[in-house]
Formats: sequence, structure tokens, C-alpha cells
Amino acid sequence: TVLAGAFLLNPALQWGNLEQFHPECFLVPLVGIAIYAAVTWKPVLLIVSVGMCLLVKEDVALFVVPLGLWVAYRRNRTFGWKIMTAGFLAALIATEVVIRGLLGTATFYSGRIPFGGVGGFLSTVLRKPGKVLDYFASDRRPFYLWQMTFPGALAFLRAPEVAAVGGLILASNLVSDFPYQHEIAYHYSLSTVAVLAMGTVFAI
Repeated sequence: TVLAGAFLLNPALQWGNLEQFHPECFLVPLVGIAIYAAVTWKPVLLIVSVGMCLLVKEDVALFVVPLGLWVAYRRNRTFGWKIMTAGFLAALIATEVVIRGLLGTATFYSGRIPFGGVGGFLSTVLRKPGKVLDYFASDRRPFYLWQMTFPGALAFLRAPEVAAVGGLILASNLVSDFPYQHEIAYHYSLSTVAVLAMGTVFAI
């Protein structure tokens, strides 16, 4: 009951309910079901839930691929690799075919990576790591990280492997220079709430 309350009263989830509609709201139950199916090993339910996740938005691959990696490591290697491949291909088709066909560009998220994009960011990490650390310490990013992880009393750290499935999504929000992505008042954090909640249950 306490765990259910901690999830339902999570401030990031509440803000998601108050914001205008975004498709990420569908990911909250779907991500939870996908993790449940993976941990309890219900392959059919896992296929359905992952497939539905991939229909929501192109960047959900940041969740599906790590989940596939967990499945490959803990449950079934072949099955896990298929999930990872599906996540990668779905993101590729969504960005390079669907979105590019409609908007003329693959995604606008690439313009939110600091230091001149992916190449510039990686170059800065290697050449000026202090500058990158200063960047992560700015714009309330540490507070955002605390807001995302503390509602479960950091219990997921006891056995963090399931919670780590949400690491790429959380990292992408922290890296982004678009301020809404590291503010719990906006929809970008919704799927991570579900991952951390399930990770907390798994750890306990």
C-alpha cells in the first residue's frame, strides 16, 4: 500500500496529470506492464506491452532497448535481442520515414544536445570534462535528479538493475538544454516515474 501510494502521489506524475495532453501519459501504465511482464517472465504480455510502447512515440526506444538488454541478461538472450532490435528499428522508421516525411526533419531533439550536438558533446566530455560537469550542475539539474529518485526513498539502489532500465531516458532529460526536459512539471519525466516505481518494488 505504501509503495502504491508513493507511486500515485509522485509529484512528477501529478504534474503530468495537470499538464495538457501528451502521448507520454500512455507510457505510464504500458512501461509498468512491460517491466512486470519481463520480471515475472510472461513473454506474450511482454511482446504486447512493448509493441504498444513503441506505438506511442519514437524516443520510447530509450526504454525498450535497455529493457531488451535486461531480458537478454536475466531471462532469454534471443528474446532480449529481438526486443532491442525492435526498439531500434521502430525508432529508425518513426524518425527517418514517418516524422521526416511529415515534417522534413528526423527529430527536433537533436537540436537540444549542448556543445553543438552529439559530436560536440562527446568532444567536450573528452577535452573539457570540467565544463561538462559544470553544465550538469547548472539549471537545477541536480534538484531534478533528486525529485525523480527520492519519492521511492532511493530504495531502488538496493537492487538497481530494473530501475537502471530508465537510465537512458533520465540521462537524455539531464543532457538536454531544453529546460522543460529537466522539470517535473512537464511530460518528459512520466515514463521514468513508472520505471523507478517498478524498480523500487523489484529492489524491495
